Amino acid sequence: VYFFVILFIFSFSFSQLRDWMDAGVFTVGLIIATLILFGVGRLIIWAVRKYFPSGSSFVVRQGLANLYRPNNQTLILVITIGLGTALITTLFLSQDLLLDKVKLSSSANQPNMVLFDIQSHQVDELTEMTKADSLPVIQQVPIVTMRLSSLNDVGVEQIKKDTATDIRDWVLNREYRVTYRDSLIDSETLVAGEYDGVVENENDSIFISLEKGVAEDMKV
Repeated sequence: VYFFVILFIFSFSFSQLRDWMDAGVFTVGLIIATLILFGVGRLIIWAVRKYFPSGSSFVVRQGLANLYRPNNQTLILVITIGLGTALITTLFLSQDLLLDKVKLSSSANQPNMVLFDIQSHQVDELTEMTKADSLPVIQQVPIVTMRLSSLNDVGVEQIKKDTATDIRDWVLNREYRVTYRDSLIDSETLVAGEYDGVVENENDSIFISLEKGVAEDMKV
């Protein structure tokens, strides 16, 4: 019976998580929690039997004696209450996390709407429409779509043909959406090199900055 109960819990967990490892960890964690509660129930029964004053009233002694009489449900009750309490606590924690996210997204300096593919001739009109509804425009970000032509003076097609390369395919094939500006914003930190966001002459080389993870995947 216990085997089928554990098998059901594992199967149900896997159907929700779609990962054998996560389902196994959840099942093992539930088994450990049940064993801990079982031990707590045993400890309560032992402590009441050993240390409860024998001079108490008959009603109290009779009531507590039922805790350790044969076939009593004390252990099952302790396990049920313990797991139920854990479930309720999890619900409250989830509620707090969700409310915190809602508070963060509703704060004055956090956007709750992002508009893409706004053309240059549409920017002013859209900005006026937004402000007319008493909504703030927090940031306007230009977007440039591009693909890689070469890495370290080696063409993308040549890199693809190189069987010894460890550069991932997505790095070479993806369509990058990038932006440009003359300085970093508060959420960005320069971790290496120098940032030069100004091009003095249209014939000058245009330097770019890369997110750390992307730079590592590009091997640059």
